Amino acid sequence: MDFKNILEIGKISGISVIFSGLFTIFLKFYMDRKIEKLRTQYKKEYHVHELSFNKKFEIYQELWAKAINIQMAAAQLRPRADHLNPSETKEERKESRLKIVDKAIKEFRDIVYNKTPFYEQEIFDAAEEILKIVDKEGLEYIDYSPRSKGYWLNAKNNKKEIENLIDKLCAEIRKRIYSDI
Repeated sequence: MDFKNILEIGKISGISVIFSGLFTIFLKFYMDRKIEKLRTQYKKEYHVHELSFNKKFEIYQELWAKAINIQMAAAQLRPRADHLNPSETKEERKESRLKIVDKAIKEFRDIVYNKTPFYEQEIFDAAEEILKIVDKEGLEYIDYSPRSKGYWLNAKNNKKEIENLIDKLCAEIRKRIYSDI
């Protein structure tokens, strides 16, 4: 092996080292860009998820508060023990109670329907069932007399059904909150 061959081998080795170094620099640059792109995408997705979760949580809080209000309003239509105001007529008392229920229904319905796109179908379904049974309770209160057959049994059954539906709504809300964390 003469000097010329050694030089040739050295050139090839040098070129290999240079190409290897350039390739490493290029690969590092490429991977850094790829990692930064993924990091930006992750931050964006995290931000969207965080906004979505916060919005849903806000709606769930509002929906839950109104659900409790509607439950309490419906329960006061036909209470088991009643406190009567002697200066108030039967019709005035009935009208006053109906106004409370109507207000609770309106507030609950506004949240249920106005914010429908921002929460899951199961939550909407549970809330809509509550509206239906509270409407039913209100109509029975209007249409029937306390002396009517089944009046108090229907009141008891409606109250129990409303409680069950409120529990169902609570379970759906909890399921969504804890599955989004």
